[in-house]
Amino acid sequence: MIQEAKSVYQIFFSLVQEYLDGALSAVEFKTKYIEIWKKYRDSDEVYEINLSRDNFIDRVFTALDCYCEDEELRDEEDLDEKSLKAEVEKIIS
Repeated sequence: MIQEAKSVYQIFFSLVQEYLDGALSAVEFKTKYIEIWKKYRDSDEVYEINLSRDNFIDRVFTALDCYCEDEELRDEEDLDEKSLKAEVEKIIS
């Protein structure tokens, strides 16, 4: 049986679910999400995805961009692990 390839959006959404379910740490989530985001950004699929899904992808990326895992480097505008998870939960709701 041939399995249908997942769309880029499905890959992003699955990764978000893994993070929210606790299967990935914030650092693992950030690393994997940004890696997939770079491939998405450079692909033709970026033009095929609808605006609401693109908005979802970009909002999660922005939250990750604000995440700083190093407490010594984190300033008041950065997200810690707890606030990152809350932000991602807010994005998907």
